[in-house]
Amino acid sequence: MIESAKYMIIMRGPSGSGKSTTASKILEDYTNRLQMTSVICSTDSFFLDAEGIYAFDVKLLGVNHKKNQDKVKYYSDPNFPEDQKDLIIIDNTNLTSSEVETYAKIGLDNGYIIRLIVPDRLNEMDDDSLFAANTHSVPMDTIKKQREKFQTNQQVGEMLAKKLNCIFNLQTESLYREPK
Repeated sequence: MIESAKYMIIMRGPSGSGKSTTASKILEDYTNRLQMTSVICSTDSFFLDAEGIYAFDVKLLGVNHKKNQDKVKYYSDPNFPEDQKDLIIIDNTNLTSSEVETYAKIGLDNGYIIRLIVPDRLNEMDDDSLFAANTHSVPMDTIKKQREKFQTNQQVGEMLAKKLNCIFNLQTESLYREPK
């Protein structure tokens, strides 16, 4: 890892796979050990009411994804250096390349190295385990659809490398552009 670089970590996986837990651990590690300014951007945060209670509404999903993308744009914008973060973690399901694409483009356009991270425990989990572990009462049929739709980091990285004119490093599961 290049300590002076800026990183965007895009968490990926079905509901219940441990994305939020992993994101929090990464944030704590990078903030404490590497002294990086960091933030977690999650569409779920826009479903919290004034008391912090999660209340998902499918009708607001598109609007809330846009709010999260705008938040990522703000924290990655070099025109606001006092608020720009060294590390931005996207904590959404991001199951396919099309779901990752907007975030990856924002990051790449602002000089970030993009890391695709799937929680390690996903390999050990079946649908029942995901259902039991998810904290937002996501129905079993939705979890099954998420697993069916899920693309590997290699699939996502290779598709986005072509589409966003960048390099995908399979070993580090990272997308980046060569400095100009």
